[in-house]
Amino acid sequence: MALDKRRREIVLFGGFGNSDLSADTWTWDGSDWEQKFPATAPSARASNPLAYDAARGDVLLFGGGAGTAILSDTWTWDGSNWEQQFPATIPPGRVLAGMAEDPRSTGVVLFGGLHVAGEWLSDTWIWDGINWEEKFPATSPSPRLGPAMALDAIHRQVVLFGGEDANGNVLSDTWTWDGSNWEQRFPMSSPPPQFGQSMAPEENGRGVLLFVGQPFPFQTWTWNGSNWEQQLSADSPSARLQPGLASGAGRNQCHHDFDDEHNDEQ
Repeated sequence: MALDKRRREIVLFGGFGNSDLSADTWTWDGSDWEQKFPATAPSARASNPLAYDAARGDVLLFGGGAGTAILSDTWTWDGSNWEQQFPATIPPGRVLAGMAEDPRSTGVVLFGGLHVAGEWLSDTWIWDGINWEEKFPATSPSPRLGPAMALDAIHRQVVLFGGEDANGNVLSDTWTWDGSNWEQRFPMSSPPPQFGQSMAPEENGRGVLLFVGQPFPFQTWTWNGSNWEQQLSADSPSARLQPGLASGAGRNQCHHDFDDEHNDEQ
């Protein structure tokens, strides 16, 4: 899921259905879900990241998985249709990568994920609307799949948290991307080690919101640019794996959608 800022609606694509992969497109306007029926669309898949491209005003989709196939195609959503892009340079196909709007508002940044043959990735790529360009920052997070990534527009940085490394270790490190380099942060407090969590920009000025799913009980954390703070609420969703999370379509909120393993809740 990703917020389409130009049209003030959340876009959701694909994922695991009750028995198979999905290739449907839905939008959320803050009140209702609406299924879209574009003339062209990506094939059915799951574990594919979406992010808003502010420079061009569309939503970007890259890769994902379909059965044993790991995909490397690039698509953009203009509010009514998906269009496949054919860049000259393409990142290796991957699932469970992190992707977010670049803090310089010039494109989208892609990091990590799982490549074919079980290769954990730690590469950084920027989409400029025409082509992908690999970046080689002086410092970088270690290889991982399933990191949470989101733009912290208040502090002009992308925040990355957690994931799982090639040894099966679930991580709890925090990194920020300033448009040219990754910097590891060492906050005084931090969420628990996590894989399959979700993160989204907050519109109330606190930075980003992190939704901690399994294996821990539900937790909500916010990043204020230098530290994580746990938010406590009387009401909260139950624990779940790989939920979707996106800013709330201009209604000063974040909206959560759930993994279909928990399709008794909404």
